[in-house]
Amino acid sequence: MVGDYFFTCDSIWMADKLTEKRNGNEKSAKVFIYHFAQTSSANPWPEWTGVMHGYEIEFVFGAPIANPTAYKKDKIEREETFSKKVIQYWTSFATTGVPRLKNSSGREVWPAYDG
Repeated sequence: MVGDYFFTCDSIWMADKLTEKRNGNEKSAKVFIYHFAQTSSANPWPEWTGVMHGYEIEFVFGAPIANPTAYKKDKIEREETFSKKVIQYWTSFATTGVPRLKNSSGREVWPAYDG
């Protein structure tokens, strides 16, 4: 609940403000947000704790790819695939301003935030 108050609510508030500003100026960049809820099998905390703030970073920087032995054997393949997608989304957003997957069939589209 505390995480929702400090992180999720503030993120949505900021996205709303940026979207309002964008609607007044169509040349402004689109707004994209995400809620990260993917647990990691390398996480030392009990699963009931969920995903803590900042835990997406291991997927952004490819930790499951670089250090697969830190992950549970029955989950590493899925976590490597997920990490590759996260890297593509973040790289695409950093270079083009729009998070996209390479060679996507269109099933995994990250829509712009519209309030």
